[in-house]
Amino acid sequence: MQNISKTDSLIRWNTEQESEQNVLLPLAEADSLFLALPIHANCKSMLCVHLLLKDSSGEQVYETSIVVEWSGMEIIYLLLPEHARQSARTLTLRAADFTYAGTVLSIGAPAWLQQRPFLPVNANEYLLDMFTSEGYYQVEMWTREPAGSCVLTEESGLFRAWNYARLMLALPQNTTSGSIAYSRDYNHDIGAFQAFIVCVSVEPKATFSLYATIDGERRLLIDSRPGSGMEEIRVPIAGNKLQAITIALATDKEGQHVAHVYWFMLECIGVLPEQSHEIAGMPMIADPEKVSGERTEELPLKLLFDNAELARLRQKTASGTGKRFYDEIIAEAEANLAYEPEGYVGTYFPVYWGKQGIERPSVPYEKTRYWFSTLVYSSLAYLLSGNLSYGYSARRALLAAIQCEEWCGGFLCRIPRGITGYRAPFTEAHLMQAVGLCYDFIGDLLTSEEKRAVEDAVYEKAIPFLDMYLRRHKDGYLLESNQGTVYSAGLLYACLIARRSHPDVEEILQRQTAWCLRMIGTYYKPDGTTGEGMMYWEYTTHYAIESLLLISRYQNKSVVELAPPQLQEGMEYVQHMRGLSDEVISFLPIGDCRAERFLYMGPSFLFFAKYYKDASAYGLWHKYYDTPHPTGCSFFGAENNSGQYTTNGLLTFLLHEDQPVAEPTLPAQQRFDCDRIFWRTGTKGTDMLLFFEGGKQTFEHAHYDKGQFIIQAYGEMLAADPGMLDYSNPGHVNYVQSAYHNIVTIRGKNQSYKNADHAVLIQQYDNDGQFNYLQADLENSYKELARYDRTLLFVRPNYFVVLDELAAPSGGMEWNFHSRGALRQADDNLFIAEAPKAGLVMKYASDVPLTYRLSQYEDGEAVSSYNLVLHPDVDESTMNVAAVLVPYPNTGNPPPVNVACVMLEGGALFTVEGAWGTDTLLVRLGGKALAWQGEQITERIRVSRADGKPARSFG
Repeated sequence: MQNISKTDSLIRWNTEQESEQNVLLPLAEADSLFLALPIHANCKSMLCVHLLLKDSSGEQVYETSIVVEWSGMEIIYLLLPEHARQSARTLTLRAADFTYAGTVLSIGAPAWLQQRPFLPVNANEYLLDMFTSEGYYQVEMWTREPAGSCVLTEESGLFRAWNYARLMLALPQNTTSGSIAYSRDYNHDIGAFQAFIVCVSVEPKATFSLYATIDGERRLLIDSRPGSGMEEIRVPIAGNKLQAITIALATDKEGQHVAHVYWFMLECIGVLPEQSHEIAGMPMIADPEKVSGERTEELPLKLLFDNAELARLRQKTASGTGKRFYDEIIAEAEANLAYEPEGYVGTYFPVYWGKQGIERPSVPYEKTRYWFSTLVYSSLAYLLSGNLSYGYSARRALLAAIQCEEWCGGFLCRIPRGITGYRAPFTEAHLMQAVGLCYDFIGDLLTSEEKRAVEDAVYEKAIPFLDMYLRRHKDGYLLESNQGTVYSAGLLYACLIARRSHPDVEEILQRQTAWCLRMIGTYYKPDGTTGEGMMYWEYTTHYAIESLLLISRYQNKSVVELAPPQLQEGMEYVQHMRGLSDEVISFLPIGDCRAERFLYMGPSFLFFAKYYKDASAYGLWHKYYDTPHPTGCSFFGAENNSGQYTTNGLLTFLLHEDQPVAEPTLPAQQRFDCDRIFWRTGTKGTDMLLFFEGGKQTFEHAHYDKGQFIIQAYGEMLAADPGMLDYSNPGHVNYVQSAYHNIVTIRGKNQSYKNADHAVLIQQYDNDGQFNYLQADLENSYKELARYDRTLLFVRPNYFVVLDELAAPSGGMEWNFHSRGALRQADDNLFIAEAPKAGLVMKYASDVPLTYRLSQYEDGEAVSSYNLVLHPDVDESTMNVAAVLVPYPNTGNPPPVNVACVMLEGGALFTVEGAWGTDTLLVRLGGKALAWQGEQITERIRVSRADGKPARSFG
């Protein structure tokens, strides 16, 4: 901390009395990177302070912000761009919004530093560097090492990404090995440390290496370690001076390979490595010595129901489905009796969050799900049955939870203070939900002192971080993201508890209640659709309905009155997004979604059934979720220990009402306002479905896939979107790319968007009993394209036609196609995709010669999709491609369809033969008319059916 005083203050600033203060800055030296600013805060108010750097003339040269998320002394290290460092002479601090009032700051003397000092994480470990926010590092600090003879594509490099630094290694086609390395100079004394720790996530097809230059000697600390997702790698070190770090990624597989780097840490001499998770434990919590025989305050808060409704719930447990739920809840509470949460109390709450760098991999989270379950279901079992053993179990879980120093998953959410990184408060929200319900359900088992201890913990450990995050992003991505309702639900629970002893919380409650309703109204579009895929609809809607239930009781208004009208429309969208499966509930895997494991939609379906009398929603619940629930299953919350969906069973119990069951009836074609289009023959596993992704591009858990199509038929995704890998696999970033979708790319690059709000424009759209037709303009999705017209035609009920007309002045066009069926070439321009239940015959024609390549994407041992890429010569500036795609049920015999093609002047003649007979299709390729039997055909497609009806023309 050289040249920085932690005690002497230049300015004492009462932010309620003065809106801003100015601090003179010393001149920065040429090699300075960080501005160190000592600040003492009287309270952890979550005040946002804007920092304006100004030059000698008073002109602003840079702006950033900090958040007062500490009390006492803190030194803030501001990483500033070069122009700001060289020209800044004055720092203006301007107070903005806050969670708690009354912030008084004492500002010390600023100083310029070449490097940031070690940041203490705990008594045993210090951060050397971290990569979770642009406020902590700049890519320019790292220098790319010479690659020798290794040839890499331009996608290779070190990049700043969402919550990490991304080291990308991209090999050209037919290149089977390569490596990439980056180095950064350091100048740190490390004589007090015994180990170096790097947190990194590397995909399985690559290896990671790390070198350190210590005392002038370059040492190999990690030697070609195979990727295995996120892990902390600990390496013993010895020496006095750390001078450089080099990170390297290598592979012997072509394609793109990724490593995510989260942090570098140093471990003090004499420390036991197993102590890094900071779980200290606490003495066992004794049961109360005496409990009053009269339960005078069964529900002190009445968060989700009051005493009268509780009486009805108890009656509900006497018979039928309600009794089954009750028996399952009691069994879960019995299983929780052996859980001892006291052993997991520590600095942070132990959770698993998909190994995304929010939690530490070393945290003993394996049994944390029991903690959440005990808080909710043991307390509920006590409330319903009166059995004190369940109540005492829940009480121990509650009083242990409030002893955790921080209600987050790890140090990344708290360190370094002031400069906020991602820090999304998922853990605070999920824990608050469980703590709030437990507090309400076992209120009569808590002394007034214990109640106050819970209220104070909520006030100090939950509200500040939830409110701060919602304030900072209230008009940003949270309005379009699932996270908005998750955080809102947590904050609602928190405020409804804390306001009993902290009246200043009432203003926060009112403010965030209004924002929550606004967010719900924004997330669900007027036609009920959402920008995110169905896994996020599941997540958002679960917390949206719970928030509505809380607000309904808080404001004494009906749920339907509070909910935006478009929420009711959402069930139709959900029905259309369902995949064609008769066995399990699945959905089209668009965006950051997979097709499987929709375990938590039950309460949402029951909500629509109860409040909107939607019989088809009840039918979905009855078909897929009306099943037995053994202890420890998803009915009682997420099985991965994160606290998600803890109220799955509780809400099911509250919302379930016996109703008639109705099967959904969906139209043969549906076009939503967002220009997502569905063509189907029915809703069964033996039917066909085509989905087209139209409309504007959104960027919350969305992919660069505008204009793509998906075909599901006979139980298989025959034209597929590969969906998304588990986030813990760093290779998941590849699945966002345009090349992983059924659209055209330019040299493999993502869609670049001339106009994201009008990414796809539907020019023509026509439907009748024989045909579905659309012609769309995708040009706005690509800055590199002068033209991209996509035509889709469904010749009912047998096959599809795709026609793409392209002009790319710079060339480099690629036509991408993906299938869950294994692809093989069967003849010239003819490919077959074969999956277990079904196959697809695809014949294409083009006005320019095309070359093909086949590959596949893998998810562990499974293949997520098989891929075909068609491309002309790289310099070709126009390309017109037509493909006929014919699905068929796989019986183990050769495909029962045949597709042939003859090239004509200006186009192609396809013949499609199947059980229905033989159809002929004339397809124009390019802007000139197609010559056929002396006729000049100007339309895009002309179809003559086997039934002898008059030919139909399109486009």
